[in-house]
Amino acid sequence: MKKVIIGNWKMNGSHALVDALAAQITPAAELPYTGLVCPPFTLLAYARKTLPASLFVGAQDIAACEKGAFTGDVSGALLADSGATHVLIGHSERRLYHQENETTFSEKIQAALAQGLLPILCVGESHECFDKKETKSFLRAQLHFALPFLKEKAITLAYEPLWAIGTGQTPTLPMIQDVHSFLEGEFGVAPFYGGSVTIQNYQDILALGAVGGLLIGGESLFPEKFALILQGKAL
Repeated sequence: MKKVIIGNWKMNGSHALVDALAAQITPAAELPYTGLVCPPFTLLAYARKTLPASLFVGAQDIAACEKGAFTGDVSGALLADSGATHVLIGHSERRLYHQENETTFSEKIQAALAQGLLPILCVGESHECFDKKETKSFLRAQLHFALPFLKEKAITLAYEPLWAIGTGQTPTLPMIQDVHSFLEGEFGVAPFYGGSVTIQNYQDILALGAVGGLLIGGESLFPEKFALILQGKAL
């Protein structure tokens, strides 16, 4: 099974950025990884229309509700209609800035599955938790609500230590392998790793056996670099 490369554009991007990435990927080329781009809602349909079929398009969030008078929300049906096949759920920025919790995430996972979207549940510990060597117990508790979905293999996981997101700080390779081996052994899923992934370190991280792929933030906003990563190349 191919490992997965995900570009999470967060609240960034434009039609020009989609065009620039599309220009870097040969449409007929077979990529060594499964590639997924998660642009803002406003770019989903354009990304699906413009990017080569070898790349999937996913959303960064989903509404828990199916439809109706929910101003500003975007349902799973709307995401699917825009061409999305995957959706991120539970990203630390959703937890921090929108006070979302396990109840919300459970509802969002169900909403995604109802529309045939593959949920990618994000988990990760704070630096304080890491310093206290409580990472594994924290992740076990954080994922307790998701056990029914994990047992059914209905979702995948992305492990992003909060202290590594956008900071330039990356856990050592043995640390990443240790946490990912724990998650795979405990929940039967080889998680994706996220947190200050760059073109300089991505190959070493992907080479770890328990890492199922990468969730890339800032580096995915540079079309040349992200295209090289998708193609398994170095700078």
